[in-house]
Amino acid sequence: MAPLGTPQNKTLESQITMFITCFIVGMCVFIPYSGIWHSFDVALWGSLVATISEFFFFPDDSLLIPTCGGAAMQFALWRHGFSYWG
Repeated sequence: MAPLGTPQNKTLESQITMFITCFIVGMCVFIPYSGIWHSFDVALWGSLVATISEFFFFPDDSLLIPTCGGAAMQFALWRHGFSYWG
């Protein structure tokens, strides 16, 4: 097992693919709820944080990636005045 903070067979191509995929899915999910410009910001921050967390953190990242990406998207929504919590 590689120590924390070292990439494990992670290539630039895989990181770019993950970012693009997360961004497209984020745009498709948030456009009906918050419009095109807010969706762009939310999808951008969520995909960027998810890609960075996938590159740097633990090998078992099936919990960490969605948590970090979701927190970034919630923060971006909160910045625009949207909230799912009321």
